[in-house]
Amino acid sequence: MIAPRRPDLTFDAFADSHMKLWTRYAASQVGAAHSDEVVARTCGWLRGNWRRVLGSDSVARYAWRVLKAEVHACATEQGVGPEGEMAEAALAELPERLYDLVVLRYELGVGDAEIADYLGIEQAAVGAQARYARGRVEGLSGVKGSPGAERAAETEGHPGVEELSGVSQAEGRSGIPETEGLSEVGE
Repeated sequence: MIAPRRPDLTFDAFADSHMKLWTRYAASQVGAAHSDEVVARTCGWLRGNWRRVLGSDSVARYAWRVLKAEVHACATEQGVGPEGEMAEAALAELPERLYDLVVLRYELGVGDAEIADYLGIEQAAVGAQARYARGRVEGLSGVKGSPGAERAAETEGHPGVEELSGVSQAEGRSGIPETEGLSEVGE
């Protein structure tokens, strides 16, 4: 009799441990007025598909993609965008993974281990990618002569830069793969 409830309990424990950060992230992207709705939709989708989520390589990364898809859906539906310090136009030019890393690390104060789990990168790479992203933002913001702008100019087209971002520089912040229709719970 206990076995059928186990997936629900596992989901509840997982959601409880991530809820605060998900809500803070959603608020930074679509505003506090919509963040609870985004998190509720995310949790509803995850709960309805929990067995599939558990079968993924990384439950945290899978849940992060679902949250991001719901943030995107809400932003589109409500016509809202990022708020706070990280809403600068230069950030919008970053590839999606680097944008997330900057928001998680510098705006929300998330630790490297948790960032690595959400983004599917090695913990040791988080610091290097954060420095690269920060330099790129400084370079894109047009602050000439700053160390970050110089680093960004030096690394443009440098071998390995695409590896750092996880996407090609030409891709930019694209939609989240394999998340079409996430608001529809269950399958």
